[in-house]
Amino acid sequence: MRLKRKVKNNSVPFVVLLIVHVLILAFTFYKKRDKSYFILFLSNIGFAYFFEYFVLNLFQGYKYKPKILKKRKLDNILGGVFSQGIYIPIIATTITAFRLGWKWKIFFTVYFTLIERLFIYWKIFKKRWWETFYTFFFLLLFFSGSDIWHRLLKKKNPIAQGTTSYLSFTSISVNVLFILSI
Repeated sequence: MRLKRKVKNNSVPFVVLLIVHVLILAFTFYKKRDKSYFILFLSNIGFAYFFEYFVLNLFQGYKYKPKILKKRKLDNILGGVFSQGIYIPIIATTITAFRLGWKWKIFFTVYFTLIERLFIYWKIFKKRWWETFYTFFFLLLFFSGSDIWHRLLKKKNPIAQGTTSYLSFTSISVNVLFILSI
């Protein structure tokens, strides 16, 4: 069966990925039962939002089209929330929690790169100046950074702890403000 070039309901792939990744996060938290992974998850969201602020909001490197919200700008930001606030931080946290090595990091980097290509094909994601190579490179960096950040938190590094507090607060407040703006 051949995939159609345009998905009839843009929201379906976003929601399916949401369900899959929330189940992965629930499994990770259930198996690990360590609050440090929740803190790492909030940190990962904060780092991803920081990145997304520049690439999506400031320099408009790409555009999401989940067509869930009526206002295009908010709908675009919702796509960013799905990607940078849910999918990628969940996988980064899972990779760190289960101490998955480079093969898994490369696997999930390819996974997200293929999702990007599929979303472009379905016309629910549009690149402006952003390149798929950037996605690949920055995801590998992000997944490795998650491991490093968790080690710093476990060692009670004061800079990492302070930054984590800021990122966690920012992640929560940005999400609350986004919900209020909807």
